Amino acid sequence: SELQGFVTAVSEPSFTILGVTVETDGRTEYRDEQDLPITAAEFFDQLAPGRLVKAEGAEVAPTTLIAEEVQFEVED
Repeated sequence: SELQGFVTAVSEPSFTILGVTVETDGRTEYRDEQDLPITAAEFFDQLAPGRLVKAEGAEVAPTTLIAEEVQFEVED
């Protein structure tokens, strides 16, 4: 499933969008606004409430997503 929204909370290695906890792990791919690969450290350094992020992965519970890819999105 795919989820896009504004981050409301950050608790590395997870964060929350629209009430859904997005969990990252060693298999997660991280991308910046230009769709270029970045490290987990770079991603979480830039991650903060209010950032627009898209997450793709497997929904393991109604409010939990294990992310295969997370990416910063550009706000229009």
